[in-house]
Amino acid sequence: TGMFIPETFVIEGVSQTLNATQQDVFICVIIGAVGGLIIGLTTEYYTSKEYSPVKELVEASRTGSATNIIYGLALGYKSVTVPVF
Repeated sequence: TGMFIPETFVIEGVSQTLNATQQDVFICVIIGAVGGLIIGLTTEYYTSKEYSPVKELVEASRTGSATNIIYGLALGYKSVTVPVF
């Protein structure tokens, strides 16, 4: 038995009521932790100077500020595709 979570509990929503168990809570916590890990690793990849996206941005900014802005926006759009999907 769980020490901090009751055996079963009721979650009342607007259109329905859900009876949840400790197993349901455990699954939600695991899914949240994995999702957070994926988002964290993706953020590290796109913002760390050790990886290619930032190195490519540095090279693109050598040609001028307009190229830097365009490449930076494109990189920003590209960086959110993994966490969103």
